[in-house]
Amino acid sequence: MQPWLTITLAVLAVVGTIGGAWGGQWIAARRDDRRWEREAEREELRWTREIEARRAGEAHDLRKHWIDKRVEACSELLTVLKDWDMAFLNSLHVQEGSGFGDPTQVPFDEYGFHRQAMAGWLTLELIGSKEAISAVGFAVAAFGRCGNGDHDSSEQERVRTEMLKGRDFTEKLQQAMRRDLGLTKID
Repeated sequence: MQPWLTITLAVLAVVGTIGGAWGGQWIAARRDDRRWEREAEREELRWTREIEARRAGEAHDLRKHWIDKRVEACSELLTVLKDWDMAFLNSLHVQEGSGFGDPTQVPFDEYGFHRQAMAGWLTLELIGSKEAISAVGFAVAAFGRCGNGDHDSSEQERVRTEMLKGRDFTEKLQQAMRRDLGLTKID
């Protein structure tokens, strides 16, 4: 055998071994790279979904929190307005001498009711709809024009009219808050 053939075969064997090892590694590396890219895409998609779910949960919790605040503010305000209305009704019954009403409750603290209503109104201005805010303003104004419940007989008709206006606006406030809360079907 010729020496150049032996050397060529030896070189081919070494190159083939090195080339085979390198080629095999290159193929395995490409396969691993593709698998890693797919896993990275899946992981990125999972993280994106998780972040979106967390944000949706936080948004839901925040909406729920502000709905609770709206319910709380509106119920406190409605309580004040209805108490104010009942105080006027009591004072009218006492002055008419109808036998209904408690004379010890006349005159009542008009400024206390007004102060509580204004506090509720200011809270509602932050979290309520324009319609609800407007209704509160009109109700407070109507009740405010009634005075403190200590009226003479000539003013009773005016007080009764203003009291009815206040009741109407209180009802409008209640309807507006129901719409704000999505409770329009409940009646």
